[in-house]
Amino acid sequence: MRYILPILLSVSAFAEIQNMDYPPISAAIGSYISGTANSVPKFTGANVIGDSGITDDGTGGVGIGVAPTAGYSLTTSTGIYAGSVVSAEFFVDRTPYPNSTEEAYAAIDSMTREAGGGVDHESLHPFVKNVAHISAVRDDKGDIIEAAHDVEGRDLSATVSALVEVVKALKARIEVLENK
Repeated sequence: MRYILPILLSVSAFAEIQNMDYPPISAAIGSYISGTANSVPKFTGANVIGDSGITDDGTGGVGIGVAPTAGYSLTTSTGIYAGSVVSAEFFVDRTPYPNSTEEAYAAIDSMTREAGGGVDHESLHPFVKNVAHISAVRDDKGDIIEAAHDVEGRDLSATVSALVEVVKALKARIEVLENK
């Protein structure tokens, strides 16, 4: 006989039911629920709950596809796509700075417009070029609806670093000209 509970149970309520003397209910629930500590549950079948790819470390850290990194609220093993506005008090910039003024000029000069108005990513200097790997997208049945692929783009933080170096070089040239 199968028992169906038409309510959602918190973890503590579930633990209390398992400790009660209702073996048929505990057996019915236990046979449909499995999982790993700290893994956020998801339905893995029509009536089955198991592990998802999301981990909660219990201290406010969440990992998607990987374990949470200490000191950070969210860790992911791949990029994050935002279909709309992204807002933050600050972003930590971990990009390199150009090795020389010449490299900065070359990076800025490599940026050209495509016929459609966008950036021509193929012509970008390696300092500002970024290639992101996009994982396969699956539907709720696990079937691939979009294959994994690479997307060429521009590293905006590296672009800003190159622009800063070029502006500094131009400022120094203006100062020399003004002092003549």
